[in-house]
Amino acid sequence: SSLGGHEDYAPLISSIDSHIYTPRLFRFDSTSGKFLAEEVLCKYRVPDRDTQFPFIQDDLYGASQPALFLLDAKYQLWLWQGWFETAEDSEKVTGSARQTFARNKKVAMETVNNYVEEMMLAENPKVFPIEAGYEPLDFITLFPFWTEREDVKRFGNKAIAAKGAGGRRTSINTAYKMLTRTEYSLEELQQETKPEGVDPSRLEEYLSEEEFMKVFEMHREEFKSLVKWKQVVLKQRKKLY
Repeated sequence: SSLGGHEDYAPLISSIDSHIYTPRLFRFDSTSGKFLAEEVLCKYRVPDRDTQFPFIQDDLYGASQPALFLLDAKYQLWLWQGWFETAEDSEKVTGSARQTFARNKKVAMETVNNYVEEMMLAENPKVFPIEAGYEPLDFITLFPFWTEREDVKRFGNKAIAAKGAGGRRTSINTAYKMLTRTEYSLEELQQETKPEGVDPSRLEEYLSEEEFMKVFEMHREEFKSLVKWKQVVLKQRKKLY
């Protein structure tokens, strides 16, 4: 009852870790043509003193989307990913825009791993990628207040939505391997929601040599020698578009 009827909370009583520290927040951005990591500093910070709640939700949600942020909470690090609005007239939902964001996300993951190594953070800190609208409770409790955004949640990953709030607990290394895959099955490429990072105009190139031959009944080089309109017709027949 002291929690106002809410059952979900993040207890710290049994934790042996010290929770007196100042979290750090970094924004990743490449709009200048270079991939940059810029630290976001709390204007209320005091040198040589710990600030336990230096950031607010709007630092993330108020940024130009889709955004990428790293929140360093000492024992856990979070790579926070913003959202693409899915309005049909939005330039942000083009395949090239999604590819650019996937590349930025890949570099961000590499940067996070380098950061952990170079900063010599707590032994084996847990690093998780998360998405806007599906932040887990132990991430939310790093902020002084938090508002659920249903308008953002509807733009999120459908697989996460099916599991409910709480997000994925996929490690950043696992997510990196998924993002850098070079081969997919025909079934995966035929899905309405394409695998993250693939070029929707070149889906056939993600098939293995064996499956490419099975699907198109010709070798890859023979397919490439066809005129473009014939390639398009063949891909459409196999729902690779």
